[in-house]
Amino acid sequence: MPPLFGAAVRFALAAVPLLTLVLAVLLRQERLSGRRVIGGILVVAGIAVLSAGTLGGSLSHTYLLAAILAAIVSALSSVIAKSLTDVHPLNLNAIGATSGMALLAVGSLVAGEHWALPHQAQTWVAILWLVLLGSVALFQFYLYVLKRLTASVTVYAVAGMPVIAAGLGAVLLDQPITTSVLAGGALVIAAVYVGAISGIRGPPQIPLPECPDLPPEDTMEERL
Repeated sequence: MPPLFGAAVRFALAAVPLLTLVLAVLLRQERLSGRRVIGGILVVAGIAVLSAGTLGGSLSHTYLLAAILAAIVSALSSVIAKSLTDVHPLNLNAIGATSGMALLAVGSLVAGEHWALPHQAQTWVAILWLVLLGSVALFQFYLYVLKRLTASVTVYAVAGMPVIAAGLGAVLLDQPITTSVLAGGALVIAAVYVGAISGIRGPPQIPLPECPDLPPEDTMEERL
């Protein structure tokens, strides 16, 4: 995968919060919020700064179109899943995984790729991690959050993935933390706060019923 395509994918992920907000408003699922718009713009700016070192060169229109379509589909899927909260998460996961596998299989056949089982144990470990934790468990948790929050708030988890990946790369692979990574990460964190965290309201405060005024107790002399 060309490095510039990786940057295009990050930009596509950065646009997901804005796209989700627009789609949710068009489908009358949410109201347009200035705070969410500002948060979405900050995400795009943060990913642009974070990816500054990988920009430059030319990118095939096919790669660019694929990145844009991925962002649109990701945003639309969150909005649709929000309207299907009555469906069990396992059923949604099964439908999404099955349809995705079918599309990937068709694309692989069209591209003429050779199918073969992996021979290395590390590859099997990576596959198990991707299937069990990276797909099933992650999607269940995502639907759990989506059921309780709006779609435009939940997708900020997707927008923050490049920042998390940069942090894990520094810890696990000893990748350098540059100034652009720090600045871009700070912008993305600010975007998450402005567009998501600051808009989450706690449970409504239920006022306690006022006690009626009680008559003063009789004194001992009055009782006698």
